[in-house]
Amino acid sequence: MTEPPGQLPEVPAVVLRRLLLWSGASVLAGMVLFQAGGTFWRGFGVQAAAWGGIAAAIALGGLVWMRKPAARSRLLPGLLKRCAGPATPALLAGLELLLSTGLSLLLIMGLGHPSWRGHAWGIAVQGVALWLLDLAHSRLRPAEMPPAAWMGVDGPEHESFLWPGGRPAALLVHGFPDTPRGMQPLGRALHAAGWTVQGLLLPGFGPQIETLPQRRWEEWQAAVLAALAALRAEHSPILLVGYSLGGALALGAAAAAPPDGLVLLAPFIWPWPRWQRALARWLRPFLLPYVRPLRWVSLDDPRIHAGVAGLFPHADLSDPALRKRVRDVAIPLALFEQVRGASQHGYEQAARVAAPALIVQGRHDNVARPARTRLLLPRIPGARYVEVEADHEVLSPAIPAWAEIVRAVGEFAAERAGPPRSG
Repeated sequence: MTEPPGQLPEVPAVVLRRLLLWSGASVLAGMVLFQAGGTFWRGFGVQAAAWGGIAAAIALGGLVWMRKPAARSRLLPGLLKRCAGPATPALLAGLELLLSTGLSLLLIMGLGHPSWRGHAWGIAVQGVALWLLDLAHSRLRPAEMPPAAWMGVDGPEHESFLWPGGRPAALLVHGFPDTPRGMQPLGRALHAAGWTVQGLLLPGFGPQIETLPQRRWEEWQAAVLAALAALRAEHSPILLVGYSLGGALALGAAAAAPPDGLVLLAPFIWPWPRWQRALARWLRPFLLPYVRPLRWVSLDDPRIHAGVAGLFPHADLSDPALRKRVRDVAIPLALFEQVRGASQHGYEQAARVAAPALIVQGRHDNVARPARTRLLLPRIPGARYVEVEADHEVLSPAIPAWAEIVRAVGEFAAERAGPPRSG
């Protein structure tokens, strides 16, 4: 993918943030050691503070260059851009060379004096730290989602759908990483009851799956609000139905543009306390930009094999080359952050939901856990709560609780539609 002019790719930004955190810790430790340490540690502290300051200047310069277009013409743009490429950063390699040279000179000059030993070890630690950062950068690459055809989500059945019916209309919002196809069984039940039914494809899902790493939860939220507005222009009442991630998005949409009824199916609600969010922000720069969830699992385990086959229905897992490709699937960490962001927003907005609500929850759900879902009940006064014998999959006609789920949603929808109008 070609980067827009003057824009650095994401991977160097991760490295610069790591470098900035390391340099800040190095300067702080160096100052403490210089003030409180003995002869050896004073020398060590001088090197930690000095090289930490140099690294901080490089990191801050790079980050400012990336964020402020006006600064790109002043802060060594050519050098910084070359150093931000996918290969090992030239600036870090140069620093490592300087540090190793400095360490050699100190060794030649003699390590008999404690102060010299402190300086030498201070330089050595800085050099090793930069080498490790350099090595980490060389192993990074932008994460890419598998092609839609490989995941089996490129067909028309995974696109948005609209089934015209009566005056009442229902908007169905799928979960992650599902498509509108998963909402069709419930959609058919509502359509048979006289509802116009629309299944919405969220941006970046289904045939657009390869663009998912670039999407943000605000785009998903905006898509739900736009679809609600379009349906409201021609239909009444409006029923908003969200499953899993779609449930979190439905909560945010219902707070901003109240429907006549809200149905949440196993809503993915994962509120984080402030301290956890702050800790995550501090740890984020030290983490890889992606995870490989299938790297170390056994693809021959029947349960794992079935799960992978469900995600990649066209993948022949007996093919060694394809097995390696499956193991190398890299899921962007930022994507999980977007899902968590949508979840947090939905939970925070739940207190503003005024529409009548029905919540259907699987009793054995390990994804959208019942304990978390019950946190919504005091935030949505009057919400109807139905717990069924199911796990996270509550939209399959094959599960024993399907008839109970359809009945609960159907009765709730009928109450919103009111008595049938006479001709």
